[in-house]
Amino acid sequence: MDNTSLRTTVTIRKKPSKERTIILGDFNARVGNDNLAWKGALGRHGLGNCNDNGFLLLEFCAEMQVTITKTQFQQKNHYKTFWMHPCSRHWHLIDYILVHQHDLGNVLHTRVMPSADYYTDN
Repeated sequence: MDNTSLRTTVTIRKKPSKERTIILGDFNARVGNDNLAWKGALGRHGLGNCNDNGFLLLEFCAEMQVTITKTQFQQKNHYKTFWMHPCSRHWHLIDYILVHQHDLGNVLHTRVMPSADYYTDN
């Protein structure tokens, strides 16, 4: 676990239980779609295969009881994916918003805005 993950874990554990936590991140993690193995952490609408960073993110989500919001909503892939691999030309879901599982009912929708102006280092 790197220093950022450790600090995030400590912060989440120390916060009062009534406070809501929202984590946004460029995790460079592909979490795949095995929602049965990652019940609670990963919704039914994941995408592709899991990579090493995805596995670490899913372990973190399971341990901290947070969920990946973008995988909770059925939507077209171009509203889920943010980055296209330069060689394979496949689009990947790598940036996420995480909320505590008991706060998911407060999230109405999470999606990529394809027409938005942005800077990315991906």
